[in-house]
Amino acid sequence: MSINLSELKRENMRCLIYEENGSIKTVYENFEKVKQMVENPIEIYNPNMKQKELILNLLTNNLNVKDTSIDASISDEDVLLTLFSEITNIYLDLNKERDKELISEILKDPSPVLMKIKLEIEKIIYQEFLNWYENVKMLSNSPVEIQEIIVNGDEREKEAELEEENTIEELERKLEELKLNRNR
Repeated sequence: MSINLSELKRENMRCLIYEENGSIKTVYENFEKVKQMVENPIEIYNPNMKQKELILNLLTNNLNVKDTSIDASISDEDVLLTLFSEITNIYLDLNKERDKELISEILKDPSPVLMKIKLEIEKIIYQEFLNWYENVKMLSNSPVEIQEIIVNGDEREKEAELEEENTIEELERKLEELKLNRNR
């Protein structure tokens, strides 16, 4: 049996979290129905490419490599301040610098709802870490020539862009000279 390509697109909504009768519920389907029944559920979205890049930057900036192990320790503050506004419908009304004490207080004693939200975001981070790790593993098992192409690909692109910029500058300079010569 075949699968339609349209069935494989990224779903924007990952889950909804809400509190009902003192218990915290997480729903992974029937989002519209739940939104009609529940007031102000927390929406958690599957990250798009830009957000995945943000997660990877967080991961790589907090990566600890020891002998044969890799550990990524992202602080709760980084998760809250960087990812909450990106992949949830939570509005951060706190300023990182001005409200540092309040943020710290919230993170030291989070509500059960905040803990559940954080857990879902950590699942997303973990999945992105696994994807990154699998890519690194695949790269390390590739022939050296392919590794160099992949690793140095950005450098080649930057060199090409710099060469293009230099060519444009040279052409602009020559054009300016022609204008000056024409006006004489």
